[in-house]
Amino acid sequence: MAVLTDRVKKWIAKDISLGVYPPGSKMPTRMELMQKYNIARASADKVVSQLVAEGLLVSARGSGTYVVDPKNDTPYLYIILNTESECSEANRFHSQLSLMLTKVSGNLEHSMLGSGDLENHFSSILKNVRSHVIWSRPSIKSYGDIATLHRAGVRQVLVNRPIATYNYASTDTRKALADVFEIISSRRQGASFGLVAPPIDLEESFLAERELYFHEMIHEHSGRLNFMGRVSDKSPSEILRVTREALDRVHELDYLFVPDFAMVPFVVALAAERGIVLGKGLNLITIDWDEEREGVICIKQDWDTMLHCSVEWARSRSMEPFQKLVPAEVLA
Repeated sequence: MAVLTDRVKKWIAKDISLGVYPPGSKMPTRMELMQKYNIARASADKVVSQLVAEGLLVSARGSGTYVVDPKNDTPYLYIILNTESECSEANRFHSQLSLMLTKVSGNLEHSMLGSGDLENHFSSILKNVRSHVIWSRPSIKSYGDIATLHRAGVRQVLVNRPIATYNYASTDTRKALADVFEIISSRRQGASFGLVAPPIDLEESFLAERELYFHEMIHEHSGRLNFMGRVSDKSPSEILRVTREALDRVHELDYLFVPDFAMVPFVVALAAERGIVLGKGLNLITIDWDEEREGVICIKQDWDTMLHCSVEWARSRSMEPFQKLVPAEVLA
């Protein structure tokens, strides 16, 4: 079947180049394509989908499929979500990102792909001269593909991965933590801190970045780091082990920083079990935890703005470098 569809795709592509199907003209219906090229409905659908992905055809919902006019340089947007199981924080936002991107992309032609399925579409992205790619917090496994597209001149932007070589719209994590420490300094000088750190993992390098800025802020604001514990993995038993060590020294701590929101429920539960009331002696600092409660300072990343910026960049066709750090909201 693959050989047949490849052959039919080449025939149609040739007919387009010869003017059998002129630029801007409406393509035959699926039934007509089935009869003309003697293929099944599934094969006709696959061929058309591939030609759309390669930028030779464009589908208009409720109207049909048309031959792309070479004079039309409207971007075709590929939105690639991180579907790597190792990146738990990126995975958490998939449904939220999908909904946001559907809203902000409007009538911009686009395809939404998972990074795990990228191999099946990569050649189409390279061949489509209108390709613009938005990577949503890409996995480290995607960096090779990002570099390949960059060398090929494909325009792309990374959401929440501030890599200097590429275009990006990312959270200004350092500024957010600076804002947190300004709030803390307004409450008391020389506060003491603890850190319950996740394992060092290249797939979640942004967690290490949060740690780095946290240490920097402690130094700038003359704070004291009285406890630092790192879990070796994210198993409940390991998280609880390190949390117990932190809470054993609760009287030495004013604030406990938990950079990975997935670990916060364990800290909250164990604190409650020990009768520790958050906001009275001990406060937590974290990022993107959904539950608002007394004694928790939470940095909320502005995904809406990051995505809007990325889509507007795709619409603009600007060749200027696009690197934007987006402020986060601090809930205290």
